[in-house]
This record gives sequence, C-alpha cells and structure tokens, in this order.
Amino acid sequence: MKNKIIFISSYPEKLKIHGEKTVGGASYTKNLLTNLKKINRNSDIEVLAEIFDKKEIYEENGIVVNRIWKRNSISSLIKLTKYLVKTKSKKIIFSFEVYMFGSLLMNIYFLLMLLILKIARKNTILIIHQVVHELKLLYLPFIFLSDKLIVFEKYFKDILGNRNKIFFVPHAVEKIKFKTAKIKNNLIKNKFKVLFFGYLSPYKGIRELTDIWEQKFGNLIIAGGGNPNHMKNKSYVNFVKNIKATGFVKEKQIPHYFLNSDLVIFPYKKFFSSSGPLSLTFSFEKPFLLSRPLEKYFESPDFAQALKETGLKKEDLIFDLNKKSLEEKLSWARKNLKKLSQFSKIMKEKRSWEKVAKIYLEVIK
Repeated sequence: MKNKIIFISSYPEKLKIHGEKTVGGASYTKNLLTNLKKINRNSDIEVLAEIFDKKEIYEENGIVVNRIWKRNSISSLIKLTKYLVKTKSKKIIFSFEVYMFGSLLMNIYFLLMLLILKIARKNTILIIHQVVHELKLLYLPFIFLSDKLIVFEKYFKDILGNRNKIFFVPHAVEKIKFKTAKIKNNLIKNKFKVLFFGYLSPYKGIRELTDIWEQKFGNLIIAGGGNPNHMKNKSYVNFVKNIKATGFVKEKQIPHYFLNSDLVIFPYKKFFSSSGPLSLTFSFEKPFLLSRPLEKYFESPDFAQALKETGLKKEDLIFDLNKKSLEEKLSWARKNLKKLSQFSKIMKEKRSWEKVAKIYLEVIK
C-alpha cells in the first residue's frame, strides 16, 4: 500500500478514451496511466474519478477506477480529502484542470485540500493542464503546497519561474492505428479541406476564423461541440449554437475527420495549455497552421528541433488572425503540405507515450 500511487482526475467512461462526458484532461490521464502500467506492470495505481451516474469501483487495464467525487459538490470533496488523508499511500498525484472540480469556489477548496495533504505529509504532485500568464501569481499556492509540479511546455515552466520543483514533461502524442488510404466520406470532394477540431470555446478564435473565412480558401470543417463542463452557462450555450459545427465527435469518428482533411488549423487567441487536438494532429501526421499566440510552442526544445529537421522556420507555420495573413499562409501551406506533414511525424516520434511515460516515472520517483 505504501508504494501505491493515487491519481485524482477527471476520467473517461469505461472502455473509452475520448468520452462525451469529459474533456481533454480525462483522456490524457487515461493514456498516461495506461502507459505507466505498460512500462511498470507491477505498479499499483488507483484513480479517484468523478461520479457520472453513481458511485462505482472497477478495474480497467490493471488500474483501479474509483468514482468517488462529484463536480460542484463541497461535501464530496470533503469526503475525498478524508479518503486521501486516511490512505497509507504517500504519493498523491492530481491531474488538474481549472474547471475539473467545478466553480471557482471548488478551486478555493482545492487549495485547502492541498494544505491538508501537506500537513498530513503526503507527497503531492500536480500535473497542471493550464497556465495563464496574466494569472501567474495565483499559481504560487500550487507551487508552495505541492512537492512537484508538471507542465506540458517549456514556456509554462518559464512563466512559473523555472523553479527546481517545476518539471516540463511534453504533452504526449496518442498512438492511433490508421490506414494511410482515405476512408469513405460525405465531405465536399475535390476541394481543399481545412479542419478545426475540438470543443468549441471563445478563446480558440473559432468565431473570428469563420468571420474572415472565404470560399476561395477551401472547405472549413468545424468538428466539435460544446464543452460539457460549461453547458449550464447560457451565454456559452448561445455561443455554441451560433457556430455551424458537427457537434460532439464520437471516438470512432475521429479518424474520419483527420484522414479526410488536408490541413488542421488552430486560430487560438490565447496560449495557456498544450492542445489535445494538436496532439491528435501529430498522431495522424497531418499538416497544420498555428495562430500568432501559439508561437510560444517553439520555445520547447522538441518543437525547435523539428523545425531544424524539416528545414522550416517558425514563421512558416504561424498566421495572424486576419484575412490577408490567413490567405497568404494557406496559399503557402498548400504548396508545402509534405514538409508540414513531416513536422507532425517528427513530433509524433519525439512525444510518443513510450518516451513521455518514462519521463513521468523519473519525475514521480
């Protein structure tokens, strides 16, 4: 029991990785734990996950899944805290997203939970999925109350002061089996197809992208729906309704959209997390373009190395969110799809779960 590792995270439904009830952090945690188990079969892992319909405990891929807490429920988080204090396990790892537990009030309680665990002398590690530059002072309690803190890009480590207890562990790339031949589709044929993939959110710049998009650019496919954590927010629901999108993309349909698109686009207005859809873009070895705020990705050594290996420059992959810049960059990209695809292929190899899981083992030790 002392060597047992306990993870607290949102977690997908049984037999799924990309589930309709959870967001990107959940699928990331499931991939992480599955790969940790692969390289260390004797590891004893329990994940304390959110309750969907009822409390339940089951085993999947050798990992115990204990659905024990509810979002926006202080009483359930208090019970979770008691569980963590009482367990003989010393190693507690939170895979933390800002709205994972619910509202701002829940996050305040989360800080109290970390303080209680520190007093109880638990070895606490935080995997932080978002780091907002403008709010960097708010992360000081996280740094103080945890033993180690993990971020997904070097830029985020620098924001938080590049302290010794902060570790940059690259956002791993999921290994997906797919055929290189294009699958049957009902998308517009014989037209350049550009894919936006993922949950819809104002910070992702999707509204701005649709405002400046012209038919001559090609066919813009918006594959995604509303974030389940925000569907009780009326203004957010209205935002989602006003965008012509596919709705939630089921796991088995994900290859359909990536394999039948020529280019993946990321028009984000802010950079505060490593993108799960970009990771999937690497998985499918697809060409892509990034908006200006995402240029900080290239501060991570593996991104910089991939530029060298492909002979690309950072500016080749970056566009400003206006019509002129977008048109110029799309025109360039159409002539250089092979180079852009090679960049994704290199990143897929550099950030494979086999490599990243080994880095996690070293940090956790």
